[in-house]
Amino acid sequence: MKPSPSTSTTAGPSNPVSLPVQAENSTVLLETVSLLVVNKNGTAIPARALLDSGSICNCITKKLANSLCLRRTEVDIAVAGIGESTKQIKCQLTACIKSRVTPYFIKLEFLILERPTVNLPTIPMNVSAWKIPELPLPDTRFHIPFDIDIIIGGEAYHELHPCIKHSLGKRRPLLFKTVFGWTVSGKVSVDLPIVSRTCHLTTVDRFLENVLQKFWKSEAVEPRSVYSVEQTQCGELFSATITRDSSGRYIVRLPLTRDALIKLSKSRVIAERRFLNLERRLERGPPTKDAYSKFMEMGPLRQELVEKDEMIQQLQMEAEGPPKPHIQPGKHKLRKRQPQQT
Repeated sequence: MKPSPSTSTTAGPSNPVSLPVQAENSTVLLETVSLLVVNKNGTAIPARALLDSGSICNCITKKLANSLCLRRTEVDIAVAGIGESTKQIKCQLTACIKSRVTPYFIKLEFLILERPTVNLPTIPMNVSAWKIPELPLPDTRFHIPFDIDIIIGGEAYHELHPCIKHSLGKRRPLLFKTVFGWTVSGKVSVDLPIVSRTCHLTTVDRFLENVLQKFWKSEAVEPRSVYSVEQTQCGELFSATITRDSSGRYIVRLPLTRDALIKLSKSRVIAERRFLNLERRLERGPPTKDAYSKFMEMGPLRQELVEKDEMIQQLQMEAEGPPKPHIQPGKHKLRKRQPQQT
């Protein structure tokens, strides 16, 4: 404490009264602990945490989250702090934290932030005159400004404290027993003229979150399938009937349709055009025409074509209603050239 210049007030017309005013500079130590965080491989990584009953949510730095390599979940949460300032959070993860001095552990969800808070404490302190008993301190550097990796909020704050405390004396902080050891917290007098203040109140702005969700829903485009009904049926048939034989070859049923009203392309027009084109080409090449005619007049092939044509006509006569649509394949000539003898 440092005395400030005296100020005087007047009690009456001739009786001045002087009142010395002492200004006290102080700060508050917040509960910080050193603990272990389990990563993806089960390895425990040391971290420094702030126990903050004024925070609704738990927070973790992006740097520590990256080193844990744990699975993340996408969220859209607005975190509100002092002065109604908000910050949008996009990711969270679930991690297991463990005590370094007791078997205690707990799984908590953490919102991922670039930097949840400033270095704590905000100023270095001389604690050489403090008579701290021989108790396990989870953060031996509680009086030196250092990074905070994790904030454990009100969700688990009271579970960590068995309500046992110990005083370090007048104008000095208290010792609180936790599952991590004894933490140091409370008001401390300092000799510095200016001490910065830090507030760690954080809340989740549900109203803003709901408004944002409604906005995204109104702007969202409903997903539409890029496949037609027939393509979807083919995919389902493939998944249901695919097998593999002993030689390793895949076997799948053909996607045959039973719909007689299926729309087919105008195959007859295409087949007639190809047939006329074939006749013109044969007229220009007499040797090719003779070979083609001989092939078409071969006994077994001609008989097979005639039988198929009669069968198709018979089925059309027996069918009721209009004839069912069908595909008319086009005709092509294939000619195998004999190699020249030299």
